[in-house]
Amino acid sequence: MLKYEGILMASPNPGRYEVGEGGLDLASGDECEVFLAGQWVSAVVRHSRGRNDADGMMAVERPRGVVDGYYLTVVDDRGNMTLCGLCTGMCVRVL
Repeated sequence: MLKYEGILMASPNPGRYEVGEGGLDLASGDECEVFLAGQWVSAVVRHSRGRNDADGMMAVERPRGVVDGYYLTVVDDRGNMTLCGLCTGMCVRVL
């Protein structure tokens, strides 16, 4: 069942993304669909909390430390997992 649909944008809550202006903030574990390459792709929102975290593979190291962030995991019909960064302007459906 569809909870929310819209364009991904920066949330007024620092470090977060929201779907649609004044809409739903994404959270780690949210199931969604993202419109990529002309088709809706099922994905799960994840958040890295640093290089020592299980999901820390997406953390970015900077001179002043590790930057946390949100990203998507997509599993295809053969069980292969792909990681995709979140970008403002993406069309997203939160399920």
